[in-house]
Amino acid sequence: MDQMPGYDFETVVTGHMALYSTPDDVATNREYINDLRRTATEALQAVDLKEAAAAAKVPENNKQAELKVWMDAVVARAAELMPSWDKRLGGDRRLPRRQPQRRCLECLHRLRRLPAEGGH
Repeated sequence: MDQMPGYDFETVVTGHMALYSTPDDVATNREYINDLRRTATEALQAVDLKEAAAAAKVPENNKQAELKVWMDAVVARAAELMPSWDKRLGGDRRLPRRQPQRRCLECLHRLRRLPAEGGH
């Protein structure tokens, strides 16, 4: 996506729905993805696994529950940090309320900074 502004185009068809887009649409989407990456990174740095698990009273021997609580806390924090895009992205207001959290979690996975499944 970072290379697209370097191309001379008037219309592009990308994504899953084959919608036509303009260079302005590409710039808006790029800004959205950058916001998503930034907020996901900030959330990863802000939420501590052990603190999140302790706050949720997860037993220390339940690593799966610790990881689940931590991931939920990171996604919730990223969603809090994420600027509102409901007026800028077409169709965003029709998406379910948890959709921003899902997008944040997907971004977290793509950043490849989630700890191993055992919480290490």
